[in-house]
Amino acid sequence: MPSPPDALVRLEAGDVAVTVDLQAGARAVSWTVDGVELLAHHADDPVEHGMYPMAPWAGRLRDNAVAWAGSSHDLPVTYAPWALHGTALRQAAAVVDHEVTPDLARLVARIDTHPGWPWPMSVDIEWSLAPTVLT
Repeated sequence: MPSPPDALVRLEAGDVAVTVDLQAGARAVSWTVDGVELLAHHADDPVEHGMYPMAPWAGRLRDNAVAWAGSSHDLPVTYAPWALHGTALRQAAAVVDHEVTPDLARLVARIDTHPGWPWPMSVDIEWSLAPTVLT
């Protein structure tokens, strides 16, 4: 399901633009240079499109669990049959900072909700766009 328009933040610098979807893990859903789209959209599953933070882990976890201090904590299966790429990619983010100057467009967004992760945490995602650099 597409995000509401106010959930999309467009960063522009020169002929480069990045659109960030706050409702989809503050992921970049579009990246254009001189009007040419650089990001593919393979499928609608969050794992299969855009650029997104993989937090609090990247990749697959053995047995879909984390162990700490002698205990095992099961994590939700997010891309059958795995707990894949963390929890942030499926959560809404809130804007912490957003600035635009003639040479730089910057967005910092925070995700505080991580279903199934056994410890409290926040993830900050920063997108910084200059005419020739995306960070």
